[in-house]
Order: sequence, then structure tokens, then C-alpha cells
Amino acid sequence: MKLNATSMLITFVLISTLAIAQKNATKINLLPGPVFFMFGVSQERAIGERMSIQTTFKYMPSVKFPASDYLGASYNGQTANPFANSKSTAFGNVTELRVYGKENKALHGFYWGPYITVNVFDIKSSPFPGQFKDDNGITYKGDIQQNLKLTMLGGGLEIGIQKLFNDKIALDWTILGVGLGWVNMQGSIIATNTSANFDFRNYTKDINSATQGFEQFIPISKTIEPEKVNMSIKALAPVLRTGLAIGLSY
Repeated sequence: MKLNATSMLITFVLISTLAIAQKNATKINLLPGPVFFMFGVSQERAIGERMSIQTTFKYMPSVKFPASDYLGASYNGQTANPFANSKSTAFGNVTELRVYGKENKALHGFYWGPYITVNVFDIKSSPFPGQFKDDNGITYKGDIQQNLKLTMLGGGLEIGIQKLFNDKIALDWTILGVGLGWVNMQGSIIATNTSANFDFRNYTKDINSATQGFEQFIPISKTIEPEKVNMSIKALAPVLRTGLAIGLSY
């Protein structure tokens, strides 16, 4: 009797496993990531009749930062863009729990579900010559470089649709994902090859009055050292996502 019950249990597990076997899809991101040099690979796995888990790993090689032309600082009506020739790298992950419609099985058709995402950007400008004049009219010089590290952790809900062509080719459209994220930006302005007695602390008023263009939305915390200015931003921000991917199902 015990043997029969055990055999029945094993048989049930095997049948259940076979029922959702070969329910995988490996996809590459088509939009919008590659437009911004962010490339992604996704792996989706069915975990039930109508449910799956997908995780996507994203990576940006060292390239010119896509938004660098829109960054800049202003002081006394003059605007400069230290990030004009900046380089950036990035990586990220999106993990989703997908629930498919009752009329279809996992990986087929309309889906919805929660997701979590994390993205990390490292942005570094090229060194550029800077000049500073103190209250006594003395000019000090140094090579200035700006660095930014932006981390966003968030999550929300999404909807999408996936079509399998001949059960081989998967076309996945994440129509829209909305949510909320925590943004942490750590930045620095570093001076090298400085002239004698160079000290950022002599220009505290100038540094604190310079703007990055978004202080009205997000306050910036600054600390000033002799040859380094540290900046920090921490805030909540909306998260929106969409995407188109293609790959193989098996």
C-alpha cells in the first residue's frame, strides 16, 4: 500500500514536470535598450500552467553617455557642459513574475504581473581645464573631472503580450510597466594638476550657487574638500518601462 502511494506520488510529479517541460524562452532585447547602447538577454521559465518567471540582465559597454548633450551646470547665467565627452557604463536586472490569461498556457498570449528592477550607471567626464578666481582676484587652475554614479531600485506592475510562432520563435512585447523607484546618485568634482594653493574651499559660495538644472525638483547635498566636491541625491521617482524582445522558445 505504501509502495503504491509512493509510486503514484512519483508518477504525479513526473507528469506535472513533463506538463510544463520545454517551456523556456531565451530572448534578446530589441527596443528600447539597443537604441541607448543598453543590451539585454532574458530567460523565461514556466513554473506552472499559467505562470512564469523571467529575468533579464542588461549591460552597457563604455560609450558616450546617451544623455550627455543635455547635462550641464550654470553659474551667473553661463552654462557649461562638462559631460560633453563623457563615457558611461551600466548594468541592470529586471525580474518578473508573469501570469498569463486563462485561455492560454504559460509563455502564450497576454500576461500581467509584478516586477522588480535595479539599474546602475557610472558616468565619467573627460578632464578639462578649469579656472577659478578668488575674492582677491587671484586665478587658480586645475584639470577638472566630474563623476556620477546613479543607482535606481524599483518595482511595479506591468502588462504585455507574447506570441510564439510555430512554438519556436518568441516575440515578446512588454506594453507598459509602471511603478516607483528609489534613486541614489553619488557624484564628485575632482581637481588634478592644480596650481599652487588651489583649494575648492576658497570657492564655496560659487560652488553652492552653481546649479545642475534639476535642483528645483531634487535637492542636492554638497560637501567641499580641498581638491574634491562631493554631491549626493536621494529621492523617490516614478518608474516606467516598455520593451520588445525576440528569441527562441524550447
